[in-house]
Amino acid sequence: MNGTTLSPTPPAGFVQAMDPMQPDLPADYFDGPSVDGDGWRIETTFTYERGVELELNADYSQGGMTTSQALAAGTALVLWATKYA
Repeated sequence: MNGTTLSPTPPAGFVQAMDPMQPDLPADYFDGPSVDGDGWRIETTFTYERGVELELNADYSQGGMTTSQALAAGTALVLWATKYA
């Protein structure tokens, strides 16, 4: 969710993620809440540069998502995008 004005602080529910390669440096991104569905997962992250980003991950081991899975994931994605817009 990129915008022209970005917040200097992450939204509620986001926790600072530490960089395991450079533990002495403060992290520049934050992990947010996630939601799981039938064969899919939406993860959220926040960076000062990009704001809130949503990532949809699906289980493609069975050949892709069914129509009902795609509709459920899309509905959840819209709700989360609206929340962080």
